[in-house]
Amino acid sequence: MQEKRFLLVVFLTRRDGYHSSQDLASGIQDNHSNVICNLNMLASAGIVIADREPATGIVRLAINRGLLQNLEEFFATGALKESG
Repeated sequence: MQEKRFLLVVFLTRRDGYHSSQDLASGIQDNHSNVICNLNMLASAGIVIADREPATGIVRLAINRGLLQNLEEFFATGALKESG
């Protein structure tokens, strides 16, 4: 299960914009139900952010680029960026 979460993160990191859960399942070649479970965990951890299209109601997801930038900075400098 963790390797599929990792694949989701890598997939989203390498693609710009928001993607549907169906697109993600197809992209990492996994069952849609597994992708939904993994996206729930990633969203609750703030790794993935969701946005609902007003016209269609479809939820689309993207990697949290701000979090990635903070992690990159942390590993480069060893210091956390203060928020607020």
